[in-house]
Formats: sequence, C-alpha cells, structure tokens
Amino acid sequence: MHGRQVKQETYQLPHHWSLHFYGYKGQIDCGDISYTLKPGACSIVPPGMPITFHYEGPSEHLYSHFSIPEGTKPKNTQSEFIQNNARLPQLKSLLTGAIALTPARQLKALGSTARRSRHPGECGQLAQA
Repeated sequence: MHGRQVKQETYQLPHHWSLHFYGYKGQIDCGDISYTLKPGACSIVPPGMPITFHYEGPSEHLYSHFSIPEGTKPKNTQSEFIQNNARLPQLKSLLTGAIALTPARQLKALGSTARRSRHPGECGQLAQA
C-alpha cells in the first residue's frame, strides 16, 4: 500500500513500459506532463520516462512492467492516460486474471515475472501493489 509513509515516489524504468490501473485519487507526472488520478483511470508510460506518483492517502494500483521485443516497438513514445472508458474494467480484469493464473517461471521465460509486490519500481514485473 502506497501513500502511508511517503506522499510522493519517483521511478524511471530504463527498459520497461509501465501500465497502471489506479484505485485512488492523486496525481502522476510522466516526464513533463501531469495527470489527475481518479479510481478506474489507467496510464501507460514508455521506457526511460520518469514517473512521479503523488499520493493523497492510502493508494493501491494494479500494474505491469513489461518490455516489447525489438523490431515491434511502437512509434508513439509518449505517455498515455485514459479514464472514463467503458473497456478499462475489462482490461483490468484480464490483467488481474493473468497475475492469478500464470506461474512466475512461465512469465520469466517470456521476459517478465509475475508475483504480488509492494514495490512498483521493480522492473519486469506483473504485480498488484
């Protein structure tokens, strides 16, 4: 659970994308762009971009840090923020199901790991914080 001991945390994942589903109110800074967080919002941040989370109390989010194989990298390297989209609950449910059903060693073979974690800055994880 974030937001209990510190009100702000900054991370930068040099080789991994960050996908977050937020269950709290707050703010996220992705590089030079700030977004206001509300429960149900989602962000995706490209590798190398600094991410600062600003908490307004206890803050939980579901996240995945992942890499994309060389040669298939998207052309858009900007952060994206999505809220009020009817498909977000379904996407969050799919990620939650993947975490629950996939053994860590299978995902590690694919280039990431799966486990429950309280540390969102760890690279290569598929976890619920």
